[in-house]
Amino acid sequence: MRLLKKRTIFPFLAGLLKKNLLELTNHISEKERELLGSEGSKFTVEVCTETSESGQLTGNERRLSDGHNSSCSKRTKIQLYVIGPEDGQSSLARAAQQYCEMASHWRGKGTDEQEIDVNEMLHARYNFPDPDLILKFGTVSSLLGYLPWQIRLTEIISYPSHHSIDYKSFISLLHIFARTEQRFGK
Repeated sequence: MRLLKKRTIFPFLAGLLKKNLLELTNHISEKERELLGSEGSKFTVEVCTETSESGQLTGNERRLSDGHNSSCSKRTKIQLYVIGPEDGQSSLARAAQQYCEMASHWRGKGTDEQEIDVNEMLHARYNFPDPDLILKFGTVSSLLGYLPWQIRLTEIISYPSHHSIDYKSFISLLHIFARTEQRFGK
């Protein structure tokens, strides 16, 4: 499974994939079959790329086996989320709009404003987990469109540039992440 993650993410980061989501999902499907081979029947890969009308990321569940109808509960589910920097900004804007609507509703009723957790509002709208790793390319210090509370437990590793990054360099970044001790306030 680690090999699948490494081999699927590396071409994306190296700039070998175009921004066309259809091409991206087709490329992921090819890599699944190529990397997993006969082990493919043990995995279900869900690629979440599109936002539905409700604002939730929708997934295209892909089975790696050729026609096997075995239960998904017996297979390991791998979720791959394809999101960009604009996703964090628009979700925060929608949460702020929702907060303002709720506040005006409370004022209209003459009740006191209640405490609202913006994080809960965002998690109710989007079901994807907080990222474990962010690879930051370049010298600009930025949250890359992520909200601060979404990356509070995320390891951020910097690399000079994404141009001409080779496989060996990418693997060394993953090894740095693997050696990182998550302290959680210790």
